[in-house]
Amino acid sequence: MMQHSKVVGLGAATALAAILTCAPVAAALAGDGGHGGERAFELVERNIQETFVDVDNNGVPSPGDTQVFTNDLFRDGKKVGTGGGVCTILSTSDGGEAQCNVTLALKEGQITSQGLLYDVLTAAPSDFDAAITGGTGAFSKARGEIHGSFVSPTEVRLEVHLSH
Repeated sequence: MMQHSKVVGLGAATALAAILTCAPVAAALAGDGGHGGERAFELVERNIQETFVDVDNNGVPSPGDTQVFTNDLFRDGKKVGTGGGVCTILSTSDGGEAQCNVTLALKEGQITSQGLLYDVLTAAPSDFDAAITGGTGAFSKARGEIHGSFVSPTEVRLEVHLSH
């Protein structure tokens, strides 16, 4: 059986996928008048619910199996949003690989991300990088990337690099 928390990391999309203090993020995005630049934020996410869908019912991870998850998003110990996503196993060789799509829902809007995670079937999943593919509200022009590191099987530290 797959160690379910290994595929959750992008939630980590992850992603995408994040914990920001919403008002400073919106202010930072608006602060340069929308003329380029990058803002970096350190984030933490904690898994609250997940489901593993074994598409071929064989009891072992295989391509096409899916992990569906939701996360609470925190900054400085305070909950600032929620996130959720889907990771689909692409390969079970060399530790496993999964494609993840994650949405982070914050007060000022949403941030979407996607990326590949490696070593998803091992005891020590690799750090990962995911592309920020867009957003809504204050994040409607969001681009950039998210770098994630597993702190524990249910917690991921994220570095969000938002450009516009």
